[in-house]
Amino acid sequence: MEVAAYRDPTQSIEARVEDLLARMTIEEKVAQLTGSLPFGWLAVDGLDAGRLGRDLREGIGEISAAAMVSG
Repeated sequence: MEVAAYRDPTQSIEARVEDLLARMTIEEKVAQLTGSLPFGWLAVDGLDAGRLGRDLREGIGEISAAAMVSG
């Protein structure tokens, strides 16, 4: 099985980035620009899988307190 260029450490950074970006949907790219606090994903008994699925469906750029000022 061939390894995707973005996962191949012998490839140049430029080649890896180009390969990864070509594989990503526009929704995934936009999601990389977003951030979130993890508190919204907590339920009484732990993580809320439904909220996680909804919020992270396309990915996320960061999970941190900095998201409070950017989101």
